[in-house]
Amino acid sequence: YLWSNIREKNINKANKIIAIDSLCLDVIKKYNKLRNAILIPNFVDTSIFYYENVKSETLKRINEKIVLFVGRIEEVKGLELFVDILNNLDKKEKGKWKGVIVGRGTYKKNIETYIKNESNEQLFFFAGAVFDQQELRKIYSESTVLIISSLFEGIPMVVLEALACSTPVVSTNVGGIKQLITDEKKCFVIDERLPSLFAEKILQIQNQKKEFIDEFKFSVKTASVTINKLLNNK
Repeated sequence: YLWSNIREKNINKANKIIAIDSLCLDVIKKYNKLRNAILIPNFVDTSIFYYENVKSETLKRINEKIVLFVGRIEEVKGLELFVDILNNLDKKEKGKWKGVIVGRGTYKKNIETYIKNESNEQLFFFAGAVFDQQELRKIYSESTVLIISSLFEGIPMVVLEALACSTPVVSTNVGGIKQLITDEKKCFVIDERLPSLFAEKILQIQNQKKEFIDEFKFSVKTASVTINKLLNNK
């Protein structure tokens, strides 16, 4: 209740309001201040995140095609679905896939137990947290696909980072991903939490050509143009 009151007062006082996704715009709309709103999605530094055809040190012992997760290992991330997707892929293409989990969190033991009971430990590699952005770029670039298995999300930065590295994304229908990212050649949203549907989509896109992206929609450069226009009241 307190947060709701604070939000309402600030929205009503503001001359300009920056929204990062359609969900934020919906909130602003409730207070009849949509005319004061401007949509500026999250953005990434494309001098750091871009496609690079160089082997990652983290993945140097992995020869299989990589299904990637990057983020906090918490219950809300729905990593049981990630495990089940690998199970499906392994049934269809035995021994050709590896699930790589980059991150750390309080739910790791739960996922390790789930893998032990419901899957094959050889299908997965826990890379731990990767703080070196240069190394993270190489991990994205080397991966076949990034999976968003979350139960709830906004616009995850990892989606934008992966896309900037020319890596396709297959996601659950969470947050504003479906509304904001309309690139159906690289970013796919699956409405149902069915691992078979995710596996099917991954098999369809696994051979997509990767290449350097000259103009990335969610780059610092693109965002700065919008922000400068806002500051100059254009």
